[in-house]
Amino acid sequence: MARNAQTIVDEPVAVAPPTGGDGDLDLTPQDDRQWYVIHTYSGYENKVKTNLEHRVESMGVQDKIFQVVIPTEEEIEIKDGQRRTVQKKVFPGYVLVQMSMSDDSWYVVRNTPGVTGFV
Repeated sequence: MARNAQTIVDEPVAVAPPTGGDGDLDLTPQDDRQWYVIHTYSGYENKVKTNLEHRVESMGVQDKIFQVVIPTEEEIEIKDGQRRTVQKKVFPGYVLVQMSMSDDSWYVVRNTPGVTGFV
């Protein structure tokens, strides 16, 4: 007796996006903020972060530059028989900046003391 076998094929299914009350959907982003990686002098990451935050306020570009982050992780270090928890930089020599790219925001970041450039 022969069995009937069914083959199931995984295929993407097109799904229509939900629509508003009138059928139109605005897919334009509210802003164009993205994360950028900034190269700095090694060991100057905290100073660059502080300088950049002060420049953002003094030059009035809070609407273009939103966040400045130095990624760190906790690490347990044993020194002289003592266990200590220390913060280690995940990417030494780099700072992450969330901003909307424009000539003004690029100028503020690029001309911050300690910044060597965008990656």
